[in-house]
Amino acid sequence: MMPKITLMRSKQTTRSVIVMTNKTNNELVKFDFPDKAIKFNFQDYPVDFKPGEVSFPTYDLLKDRIDALHEEFKDWTVTPESLASSKEQAKNLKALRDSINASRINITNQIKEPANEFKHQIDSLIKVIDETRDNIVSQLQPYKDKEKEDKHSQHIKFIEKACKAAGVAPKEIEYDKKWDNKSTRNPQFEDAVNQQIYLLQQNKKIVESNQKIITKTADELKLDPTKYFDDLNRDQPLDEILEAMKNERQYLDHLDEKQDEKIKNDQPKLVKKGDRVVDAETGEVKDNLYTIQLTLPDITQKQLKQLSDFLAAKEIKFKAKRIK
Repeated sequence: MMPKITLMRSKQTTRSVIVMTNKTNNELVKFDFPDKAIKFNFQDYPVDFKPGEVSFPTYDLLKDRIDALHEEFKDWTVTPESLASSKEQAKNLKALRDSINASRINITNQIKEPANEFKHQIDSLIKVIDETRDNIVSQLQPYKDKEKEDKHSQHIKFIEKACKAAGVAPKEIEYDKKWDNKSTRNPQFEDAVNQQIYLLQQNKKIVESNQKIITKTADELKLDPTKYFDDLNRDQPLDEILEAMKNERQYLDHLDEKQDEKIKNDQPKLVKKGDRVVDAETGEVKDNLYTIQLTLPDITQKQLKQLSDFLAAKEIKFKAKRIK
């Protein structure tokens, strides 16, 4: 059993009380701290310190000396005759610079030392607080995870119910993981889902309208609309789909013309003799002629028109008589 943890704040006083249930004997253990102590207020835990202060009373004297050196060497010209002396002067000036800089570093480090020690002390206190808090937080985590899972489950139920009422598929909702965060309130979540549902409904209407247009165009052009539905589902613009359908019809018509022309050119000149078809030049029998009766039950006017066009294209004579 995990300890029950409660944080209580008194309205009359500015004090916080952390109450924990002891694991072994179920007794209450109270830790009563002033609020300002929890906030680590220096007024309750004073630290003696002074703002950074450095006294350098001989600065002006040193500056005058450095300025004098500058004046002395500012017009210095290096010549073959003064080469050795120039190297020596450059070496001396570098030594002076390094000496001053080393003093600065040494003094600065001494100034920083108390601040570094203070930082170390505070860090050690924070480490103890973090260890204390982590023990509690680690035990709270399973409860937080359970709350998040429950919230996600409630969200899924809302999405399924809302989608069913709107006539859209729940799987089409893009789930945002942020919805499960504690900071996301239910109104925010519901507004986001409803907005997606509205857009899906609008898109569904557009798709259905476009499907009707494709179906009608396919009927007019005598094409199979299936692949064009697939193009529509891939978000291809309707005008491009209709243009592709027209191009397919033109291609098929051109192909039919070529095939018919080839068949006519390849076929010998045939003539009818009795119930046979013979080659007019050789007299060879090429085929027999038949007269058949074909019954087409439950055929639509549209289907009959398509059949008539097909038979006419193949130069097949026929007579149609409606039975009922």
